[in-house]
Amino acid sequence: MNYRRASTIELILLSAAAYAAIPVALSEMDPQLVSSFPVVLIVLKVAIALPVAVSAWGRSRFLASLKDRNILLLSSIQAFFFVLSLLLFAMSLASLDTPVAIVITETWPIPSAIAMGYLMRDQLSRLEGSDYLWGSIAFLGVVLVLDLPSKLDGVETSTWIGALLALASAVTMGLSVAFKARAVKLMRERHHIGPVLSYFLLQFFFLPALPLFAIYFAVFPGAEPAIDVPAGSLWDSWPWVLVIVALNFTSSVLYSFATLKLKRASDGFVWFFTPAFSLLLFSLWTGEALKGHELIGLTFILSSNLLLTIAADTTRAFKSLVLTVLGAGSWCYFVDPFFVQNEYYFDALSILSIFFVVILVEGLGQVSRQSDEEQRLLIELNHALADKDAHLADAFVHLCKGQSPVLFKRRYHLLRRALIAGGHRHIALDLDRLAHARNRTLRLGKHVSLAACLVATASIGLLARPETWLAEMFITVYLPSMVFSFFILIEGQLDQERSLFRHLTTPGGDHVIRVLAQRSPRDSVIWSLILSAFIIVTYAYALTLAPA
Repeated sequence: MNYRRASTIELILLSAAAYAAIPVALSEMDPQLVSSFPVVLIVLKVAIALPVAVSAWGRSRFLASLKDRNILLLSSIQAFFFVLSLLLFAMSLASLDTPVAIVITETWPIPSAIAMGYLMRDQLSRLEGSDYLWGSIAFLGVVLVLDLPSKLDGVETSTWIGALLALASAVTMGLSVAFKARAVKLMRERHHIGPVLSYFLLQFFFLPALPLFAIYFAVFPGAEPAIDVPAGSLWDSWPWVLVIVALNFTSSVLYSFATLKLKRASDGFVWFFTPAFSLLLFSLWTGEALKGHELIGLTFILSSNLLLTIAADTTRAFKSLVLTVLGAGSWCYFVDPFFVQNEYYFDALSILSIFFVVILVEGLGQVSRQSDEEQRLLIELNHALADKDAHLADAFVHLCKGQSPVLFKRRYHLLRRALIAGGHRHIALDLDRLAHARNRTLRLGKHVSLAACLVATASIGLLARPETWLAEMFITVYLPSMVFSFFILIEGQLDQERSLFRHLTTPGGDHVIRVLAQRSPRDSVIWSLILSAFIIVTYAYALTLAPA
């Protein structure tokens, strides 16, 4: 991952951390004042922004942005969606518990990433299929952090209306963020207005949207907050009000800086760290230890972001390893065993392991032998063509770059015909041997046998495990190791997305073997090691705790 993208992700992380501190500050305020705080916050931000807008520094830029129809439209839309999101969230609380509503609303990075991929398509790459998968895993981490499963007992039909309202709140919040990012980008490009000044200027666009609160209070007469706060409590809350305004300013400006440099829409999923940061800050502020489900949810969020945005090890085997650890460890924590007759638990797993290892070793040995044979023939062909015509050497280079069976077959036939036409049948014979070694057949029987061992191990290991820390920690580590080995075999047989031969062209035109110098581990390797250690240590500790 390059420095520019790393700095962008760091800005989003800092923005999420600042935003996560707001609930901690709200917890120190009077509850009645908190109930009306969205309106109070908007009014305060407009009041603070007013001196900036009327100053010589901000007045000319503010008037210029008002004359720009695109910026005016984008800014108005983002303010409308923001206020609408707050109202929909408030309406969802009428039939939905607050933690559940927060969980659903916190999915806004997903619609935001989709909208930003369209609105800022000149800057961002759109979401891919795997992005939705890892985004969903991060959201699942938010669900676990807020302990949503324990709050879904006895769900009534009316609750689904609240869930739909909370989901609509998430969508409108995501749209607000996307339109704001586009407005900030145009302000920077057209009028040289940076994220700091744009923060103050955008506050005035909330004023036309404030009547939505009046409409809401008129339609729902009992919704208006009844504020009866003693003067002393109100005065004591003002320092926290100023802290919240400062945190909101910091978070918003940092996120705007990040969107100006953003290259991938999926990088916005880093925002899923927000509830995790809130829990950590609450734990530090109150001195209470994190619960098991909170640690597991934090692991989900961290894993998805390291694999998606920070781009740790991206092989299929490592991704399957992480997913299996998350699944097996969470199953052991949340789900009780189904079978209690488990005195032969480790005996059954040992027998399955023997069959699995024997079949796996034979398959990996076959893949290794085929790879070694390919490399040997490639080196011999490289030497044999070194003193031949340039077009033959070039054809061989193109053959080595064949990244799919179709390209390899096409280039193989072209080179073979050229060799025979040039009278080099002995070289064509080595080329035929290479093509024969290249024919990797999929041994379905081995894969079926290995998959059967995996299914049996997962069934016995998870459903019939003894309720002890030793057994749960064992299956949490052992089952993912089997899955990882299985995918290593699959990648060795099916993965054709690499060059066959590491070569380097010298100034004289010769193709020589590229010698790789000793290098320090890549950032992705280091992050993969950190992620692996964090997951294992977290589950080792979480499994010692009783489910919340």
